[in-house]
Amino acid sequence: MMSNETVIASLKEKIDDHNQQAWEARVNDSPKAFELSSESVKLSREINYPKGLAEGLRSLGFCYVRLFKNDEAAPLLRESLSLFETLNDLKGQAIVYEYLGIIERNWGNLGASLEFLLKGNSLAQQSGPLEIEITSCYQVGVTYKHLGNHEDALEYLYKALSL
Repeated sequence: MMSNETVIASLKEKIDDHNQQAWEARVNDSPKAFELSSESVKLSREINYPKGLAEGLRSLGFCYVRLFKNDEAAPLLRESLSLFETLNDLKGQAIVYEYLGIIERNWGNLGASLEFLLKGNSLAQQSGPLEIEITSCYQVGVTYKHLGNHEDALEYLYKALSL
């Protein structure tokens, strides 16, 4: 019979694996990412695993954003952000701020969108990897374009290209 610690460690490993697979599948196989991240959120809540929950909520939120279900995505991403802040995970925070910025832009709240995206961009520069900073610069540029600020839009879009 396995000890409770062994069972918890095994579940954490399964959750981490689900989260990694969901993150890798999020763009090309959204149904798979949705299924894996939903399962990791459920399991993480059951064993009180904040890291697994933060990552699962982030991926699940992304899946809802891709489906333009911003009202469903926003609370998941806010909970994920809170957990990433508690864990002092700058990379996780950067990504979630980007998604929250996209949601605000989708809702037409361009000022709030820019605020989230610039915060995410700052964290992306601190945390890496480069892919996160590139997409962050792109999203800031797109929001500046929507605001009619073409000079700043081009600055961020060129920065994304140069990276």
